[in-house]
Amino acid sequence: MVEDDPKVGSFLTQSLRAEAYLVDWATTAEDAVARAARGHFDLILLDRVPGRPNGDLMRRLHADGSSVPILVLTAQESADERRVALGAGAHDTLAKPFRLEVLLQRIRDLLDV
Repeated sequence: MVEDDPKVGSFLTQSLRAEAYLVDWATTAEDAVARAARGHFDLILLDRVPGRPNGDLMRRLHADGSSVPILVLTAQESADERRVALGAGAHDTLAKPFRLEVLLQRIRDLLDV
């Protein structure tokens, strides 16, 4: 998970761990890329802040040819935001605020479980 907000990151970490997911939390793009290079991940949750491009980060996360699904959490989801995220390598997007049940279902869908 790549999330710079401590409250959101803590909530997501606790919630996902309660569902028996292992969570590795990065707070910066550089940290996320370093962690991705060192380990195997089944899914990446990526915080999208309006005005901050994440396309480069998604390309860097997939630089090794990996096709790990990326679910982008965004503060504002317009059709244009979604198009940009999907065009940059995201597999799905989810607008904040969201219901935890919806996030968990999107994760299950991307993991195909």
